[in-house]
Amino acid sequence: MTASAQERGFALHLNDVSGNDDFVVPLDLDKALKTLFADYYVPDDRYSAGLIEIRRFYADLSTQFGFDVPPAEHVMTRSADALLEGGEIRKAIEILEYQTTLYPNMVNAWWRLAGIAADRGDIGNAIDLYEQCLKIDPSLANFVRRRIEQLRARSDH
Repeated sequence: MTASAQERGFALHLNDVSGNDDFVVPLDLDKALKTLFADYYVPDDRYSAGLIEIRRFYADLSTQFGFDVPPAEHVMTRSADALLEGGEIRKAIEILEYQTTLYPNMVNAWWRLAGIAADRGDIGNAIDLYEQCLKIDPSLANFVRRRIEQLRARSDH
């Protein structure tokens, strides 16, 4: 069991500066936060790692920070993209499927899984996945409907 940030002696105190209407955080706080969370950023060479490595990285961060740090959605997306570019489709799918469990209302993983299914000729699954994207973000309707129509036309041939 990891100790909480409070148990580890971490406390952050912010003092409101009356009359300060700045939108940008004061520079000293920015430096402090960057120092405190310096290890949070995933090194670029880790983006081609598999799900086990991603989960281990975030488990280590959770231990270090004293609270649960789930894998970032964009890290999983970038990692899956790197794996797809390298032809490691199974590893990419594993990450994307896990990503949908952590971030079920984000389109990125669903969209990529739909594309993979379409590329593999699994048209029914691809359509289902694209429809899931549409449920999450109806503003994609025109694009998604065209994609589904293309897939249905492809399956008719």
